[in-house]
Amino acid sequence: MAVGALVASLLAVSATTATATTDRADETSDVTACLGEAKVDQGFTDVPESHTFHESINCLAHYRITIGTGDGTTFSPGDPVKRWQMMLFLARALDPAGINLSRARAQNFTDLGNLNDETRDAIDLLVTNGIATAASSTTFDPNAVVDRTEMALLLVRFLDAAGDVVDIDSNGEILLDANDDGIQTEPDDYFEDARDQVPAAADRAISAAYELGITTGDSPTPASGTAQPGLDLYYRPRDSVTRGQMAAFIIRTLGHTLARPKGLSAQYDGNEIRVSFRGADFEPVEDAPIDMFYIETDDIDLAFTSRDECDGVDFVQGDYLCEIDGSDLTTDDDGEVSLDVPDPVFDGTDTTVWVWTGDDGDEVDRRTDPVRLDIEPSDQARPAARVEISTPFRGKKARFGTTVTVFVQLQDSEGRDVRVGVDGDSPAEWELVEELLAETGTVDGITAGAGELLSRTPRTVRSDPSGRFRFSISVSDPNRASTGDSRTRTFRLVPGPNAPSTVEMDANFGLSSGRPGGLEVYYLEFSDAAADPEQAVVTVTPKVRYVNAPSRGSARNSVVVSAFDEYGAALASARASLDSDVAAEIPEGFLAIGRDGERQLSYSYDRFVGEVETLTVTVDFDGRTSTIDDRQTATAHVFWPVLTAASGSTDLSDGGAKKFILFGDTDRNEIIVDVEDGSAGDDWPVGPDAENPSTVPERVEYDSNDRFDVQGPSDTAPRPVRSIEDFEKALAEYLAVTPAGDTGTGACLEWRNYDPRRSRFEAEIRLWHTCPS
Repeated sequence: MAVGALVASLLAVSATTATATTDRADETSDVTACLGEAKVDQGFTDVPESHTFHESINCLAHYRITIGTGDGTTFSPGDPVKRWQMMLFLARALDPAGINLSRARAQNFTDLGNLNDETRDAIDLLVTNGIATAASSTTFDPNAVVDRTEMALLLVRFLDAAGDVVDIDSNGEILLDANDDGIQTEPDDYFEDARDQVPAAADRAISAAYELGITTGDSPTPASGTAQPGLDLYYRPRDSVTRGQMAAFIIRTLGHTLARPKGLSAQYDGNEIRVSFRGADFEPVEDAPIDMFYIETDDIDLAFTSRDECDGVDFVQGDYLCEIDGSDLTTDDDGEVSLDVPDPVFDGTDTTVWVWTGDDGDEVDRRTDPVRLDIEPSDQARPAARVEISTPFRGKKARFGTTVTVFVQLQDSEGRDVRVGVDGDSPAEWELVEELLAETGTVDGITAGAGELLSRTPRTVRSDPSGRFRFSISVSDPNRASTGDSRTRTFRLVPGPNAPSTVEMDANFGLSSGRPGGLEVYYLEFSDAAADPEQAVVTVTPKVRYVNAPSRGSARNSVVVSAFDEYGAALASARASLDSDVAAEIPEGFLAIGRDGERQLSYSYDRFVGEVETLTVTVDFDGRTSTIDDRQTATAHVFWPVLTAASGSTDLSDGGAKKFILFGDTDRNEIIVDVEDGSAGDDWPVGPDAENPSTVPERVEYDSNDRFDVQGPSDTAPRPVRSIEDFEKALAEYLAVTPAGDTGTGACLEWRNYDPRRSRFEAEIRLWHTCPS
């Protein structure tokens, strides 16, 4: 084994793709079975903390897979593993892994000698289920030493019995799907020495063990690159396996199963925080409410009061900070729940989170023992669903000579930055086409041969390791002797390999779709004319587009108000007031905008009704609020959905109307739909007046107990999909779209047998993209 890489590979993060990458383990687990209580030292006197396999051996003992050697105070990590011992280890690993095998049939081997009943039962069970094989029709050869070839075969078959991750077909071909996205890949890497020395079936298992991260190989080969077939590593397939190595092999394998330590545990998989709850015998604990709170690690001393109550912390999900309540997510029937990652992690900030469980109404205090998890920002494994175009430039016109930097960032369907394209693995590419025009008014009608086009520059660009690229646009003054001149820069992005097609704009660039074929072109005018006060840029931006309406008490929301002149200069003397048509408590009067041109305003909302809130900001440019001739307003909307009632469910058997999807959050297993069929036209989303709303947002929750149908591109109606992950993958395409009219994101939802009062919905949920009436 490559000793130095053993522990590191336990925590390796990888995303599965349809085309795997050679010379890399493509199907490693993004979580581990060795965390929390499982890492506690078990007291083996011959396994000091400095031992290479210290952590794996102690994890093995935590799961009761080993009880040690001799009187139980030693482990004998350097001893070879015998076949009868390996059968015991694997049989004991079945319960923590959540694997149920068929009942054992007596094999009646004649060479089991004085082996005890537990060992004999383990051998019968594993041979019956095809995980282990006999030496002959009548013998098992229990005292033979397990070599590295047999170890790979046993552990890959073990995962085949676990389901989902490994699939061995009737021809012995092995397909892998470590992230359970429905995309199976064949192992594409191999060890040349294994391929030369072992049968094809064993070679396939060894390759699969490498792709799964179970083995990292033994040592480098003298040759490398194209001079070395396969991996630049030896596997040593005939070498025996020591007990210490065996511990590392098994613990890595368990990372692909449901094996988690007793009690509550949490780990960050590069996408979300995965919380597990297990009983005393490692059985899943379902329907347990899980609360989470966090703080930036540098401020951890401010997290609690002297009485161990929450102080300087924040929270992501749920209605109440540091309290168990009905809005907290609960563990599923596997004892698992996934929680949103706090924003500071995505902003590159070390963050500490705590998770805990309890009874409804419990609050964090001295009696609470929350699980602490320190998260360091890391590469995000989420695939891209859209791109965001942004710029720190705040104007809608630029002065000659100004350099405006444009950022293009890959994001997932929920607007979080990611580092890879739509395949979840590789960079994205675009063709970037830039133009310089003589006049802004010719943006729509420009053609390559027209006189207004001064230059056109196409080039191929690729996202960097952070999932972004940037470019700059600038125009020199064509005539310094006069003022009032203008030129226009345009650009467009043509999606290439692995690039999403959905674009979100967080900038004041103009957008034209008036060219032939509806081609979209972004543009920015450069000029030296004096700033026009009537062209000031005033915006109000809610922190989030939707907030679940509080079932009790009130909920807080905030907006950012900004005020800049048309060239992007902050209107530092301006003052702003905020108004809402439904909010319970809102700041009164005009408040000063900061020198950076922005001001954050918070307010509370206490209505439990599905509705759309209209926020209106009024900015007084000179700060003298006694006059109204220098004011400008801007509006924004916040959606406040309530949980849809069972009585209002759409009944598929009656051909009920499909409801347009507005928003959603796959981490919280919720979809926001518009249950009002009225049309708002230009008044969307509020409608002509408060008595006739065009949009009534409601929340539909789902879980893995439901049945899901998805309409594919060529389907006339939705068809069943095999898992919740497949449903969410299809849903993510629409959640990446910002709703901007009566048709929401363009997709529709149908459901039946839906009752939010049940802990397991067992509903039928259908996703449409044609949205029939």
